Amino acid sequence: MSRVRYGAFMTFPPTRRVAQIDDFFGTEVSDPFRWLEGPSTDPEISTWVHSQAAFARDYLDGLPGRSVIRSRVAALASLPTETAPRRQGGQWFRFTNDGTAEQLEYRVADTPTGTGTVLIDPNPLTENSTTSISAAVPSPDGKYVAYTYSEAGSDWQTWRVREVASGQDHPETVAWAKFTEAAWLPDSTGFFYGGFARPDTPASDAPASDALIDANRRHQLRLHRLGTSDTDDVLVFDLPDEPQVLFSPKISDDDRWLIILAERGTDPTNRVWIADLTKTGRQQHPTPLIDTDDAAWRPVAAAEGSLVLFTDADAPRGRLVRLDLESGDITELVAQRASILSDACSAGGRLVLHWLSDAHSELTVHDLDGRQVGEITLPGLGSVLEVQARHDSPLLHLTYTSFGVARLILQHDLDSGRSTAVFATPDEGLADVVTEQVRFTSADGTSIPMFLVHLDKLEISSGPHPTLLYGYGGFRVPVLPAFNVSRAAFVAAGGVLAIPSLRGGGEYGAEWHDAGRLANKQNVFDDAIAAAEYLIEQGWTTSSQLACNGGSNGGLLVGALLTQRPDLFAAAVPEVGVLDLLRFQHFTIGWAWTSDYGDPDRSEAEFASAYAYSPYHRLSDDVRYPATLVMTSDHDDRVIPAHSYKFAARLQEVSPDGAVALLRVELDGGHGAGRARSAIIDERTDALSFISNAVGLSR
Repeated sequence: MSRVRYGAFMTFPPTRRVAQIDDFFGTEVSDPFRWLEGPSTDPEISTWVHSQAAFARDYLDGLPGRSVIRSRVAALASLPTETAPRRQGGQWFRFTNDGTAEQLEYRVADTPTGTGTVLIDPNPLTENSTTSISAAVPSPDGKYVAYTYSEAGSDWQTWRVREVASGQDHPETVAWAKFTEAAWLPDSTGFFYGGFARPDTPASDAPASDALIDANRRHQLRLHRLGTSDTDDVLVFDLPDEPQVLFSPKISDDDRWLIILAERGTDPTNRVWIADLTKTGRQQHPTPLIDTDDAAWRPVAAAEGSLVLFTDADAPRGRLVRLDLESGDITELVAQRASILSDACSAGGRLVLHWLSDAHSELTVHDLDGRQVGEITLPGLGSVLEVQARHDSPLLHLTYTSFGVARLILQHDLDSGRSTAVFATPDEGLADVVTEQVRFTSADGTSIPMFLVHLDKLEISSGPHPTLLYGYGGFRVPVLPAFNVSRAAFVAAGGVLAIPSLRGGGEYGAEWHDAGRLANKQNVFDDAIAAAEYLIEQGWTTSSQLACNGGSNGGLLVGALLTQRPDLFAAAVPEVGVLDLLRFQHFTIGWAWTSDYGDPDRSEAEFASAYAYSPYHRLSDDVRYPATLVMTSDHDDRVIPAHSYKFAARLQEVSPDGAVALLRVELDGGHGAGRARSAIIDERTDALSFISNAVGLSR
């Protein structure tokens, strides 16, 4: 057992060690807490988790100013919210929450701004509100909605079909779907979806399966017909010799083509297959359209005999092209620009393009030949979360957010060029939040942009200030100006929020991503370290007032920061993080992350790269680490909680007297999606109280 003194009166909960040694290409690596990788139902693991959760609870509940922080967090988490309305069959569908419900409801109305009626309400389903709607897709005629619930935040999905007129479900369910969306047939008689073999039916000689930790391989694209059992669903497409490919179905806006995007895990490149829905038999079998996976391709619109596609082929910042379906010829419609082309859609006989300009959103309007004919003015430096549009209507709806605006839904008429706000959350005291962008230099000389967010009255000259450094830096995911409950509460209390555009993300295109992945992954951590040094050098903060926070791949970032430069931070909060870079590929969808991390089992070079920054393996006995709150959920089936369990156990083992090293475990929680409002309030209160106490933020 490992026991470490905590302060003067307490000890960390004991953690059993095992003599586990692995050999990676001649390098022996100890993994003394391997046993924590077991299923959540294991009695020893369950006992350990509950003891750690109770230990953290005692500390967090005693933090000063907690009630004031909770009140602020609750006010922000209880703001009313909506999504942009989507029209199908003359009806309008959207998610809503008036701020009092635990989970979002799904509504249907006769007009885009009408109150309508609640069609799907998950709130009464479970006593602790752990069931949420993870997806809802109305049929083309508006008569049905295919939807899924998420139980305890799980990625596993079971599709159901609700009739809009009666509010009743069809009797059949479509189980064991995952990493998928529904794409309805144009005649609304069924839908395409992706799924895996049932994890509860292993081969006769295989051990019992655990759906929360087992690796997910051999995705399949299937077709479900209304009124039939999911055991009769038709296998439309798979690649049995390529078990690491995931399929995403799309229906072209002219209703003719099934377009299948095939992606290898989280790699942003993909291949494309296509099938003609107007034909039957062998003629309907998918055929390759783009058969190399060296670029990203996404359908935007269909024209006579051609498709308009987004691609970054020969254009790392993105462009639009037209592909002739008969000849295969590709014609450029909108060339690559200095800004990053993030997305595009068809609306009212035009194309609406979403650009990222210095990590914030801009929208332009083009004709079908690619000529720019206008732009849609946004309220400020922020980001567009979604655009709901139809190819046959000039009316579109978009959702806008920023660091100081929780949610604003604009209705825009392409014909008149006028925008009207149809929904806005109250500012809740955030109207005086200002955002500026600065640049600093990373270790290799690269200039890195960073957002600084603070109250208007706060100036650098009045510093130093309590500061929170937040980052992600991976999988080509951009971190844009957007509202977040705990970060907004931190700023409202007088703190400075710093968000650097780390390499590895998608803020500046494919080249920016490539500069922060695989053998270049250390650049991400160097960028964040340079950001912290800049904040201290410029007088914004000091190391005793600086905290770092991030989730998932951002949790890896925090783990790397606290192990590589513990001297820079007063507190570190890694959430649902990837913290063991030698074992991630063996669980659930972890194999897909080799696009950014490499595969430590595949080659000595990839092992050496991952081992060099793996936070679990970099913890040392002779280092004093910042106060650390490791946060995870016991039902996370994306980044399994064992990452956090093992890291926390090792951190507690090496921590000296008086060190703070806590593990907060959300019971019956997943990776983060679908969290109940009360659970969000509890979780963000804990994180913000911990950070505020460590950096001295006034309450």
